[in-house]
Amino acid sequence: AGARLFGVQPLPWHVVNWLLHGLNVALLYAWVRRWGAGTLGAAVAAGLFGTSRLLMTAIYAPSTLGELLALGLTLSSLLVALRAGVASRIASASLFAAALLSKETVLLLPLVLLLPSPGGGPWRARLARGAPLLVIGGLFAGYLKLSATHLGGAAYATGFGFNVLR
Repeated sequence: AGARLFGVQPLPWHVVNWLLHGLNVALLYAWVRRWGAGTLGAAVAAGLFGTSRLLMTAIYAPSTLGELLALGLTLSSLLVALRAGVASRIASASLFAAALLSKETVLLLPLVLLLPSPGGGPWRARLARGAPLLVIGGLFAGYLKLSATHLGGAAYATGFGFNVLR
């Protein structure tokens, strides 16, 4: 969709990356608040995250859209997972699946749902919240293991062919 909208013009890609980074900063603020930090603590955490020079590579290059999407989708998934109800579990699992398709580096982030948190409830409640995400992560890890011979190979070939499925 981005290629059709923006083509090879770098400015729109940079604007999208910048906006996604801003959304990730807001999501991090919400996540830190949800885990019991005060307004000041959450603002400092989000501010440090948002202004860190380490993130320059993720924001600067148009090709890093996947990293920004993966983080935003994972943080959204974790926040939705903390809500009660089957609809929340389905939405959280869907968001996390989309995050994994954006970038596989978020695979282990749902483990944070197992950690004790303010108002997090007993172990079983935490496990029930994290289970759908952990199952999806396990299936994805199994897929990566089975397709390990293809990682970094033909999947990164240019053109449309069987490499797209890999």
